[in-house]
Amino acid sequence: MAEIKNEAINQQIGAQGDNAHVEHNTFVQGAPDVDAVQLAKELGDLRDTLMKKQTPGDLDHLTGIGKVAEAEKEAKAGNGSKAIELLKGAGGWVLEIIKTTASGLLKDLIKDQLGGGGSSGGISI
Repeated sequence: MAEIKNEAINQQIGAQGDNAHVEHNTFVQGAPDVDAVQLAKELGDLRDTLMKKQTPGDLDHLTGIGKVAEAEKEAKAGNGSKAIELLKGAGGWVLEIIKTTASGLLKDLIKDQLGGGGSSGGISI
């Protein structure tokens, strides 16, 4: 009988091998490696754009700008995954601004990480 070799490297596996069985798995994937320096630059540009487009006194706009500033601070510290997590809570207004004005890394994050959908309560994955 031929030997069957099951090998998985750096992959999420629910079950593997002869007669393998698994139920109720939850797979958690982390944020991809991002260029934190580039992310910080783009977040700074986004923050500047948001400051120009905000409606004075609109608390949702102010909250979004604050989240982007926090994300920028984390990216400058080299923590890209934390920056992405903060950006997820920036709100629908920020997402719409990213969709219409951003390019490069932020635009890719919207497609790949942040889901690209616009809920008014936040950026959804």
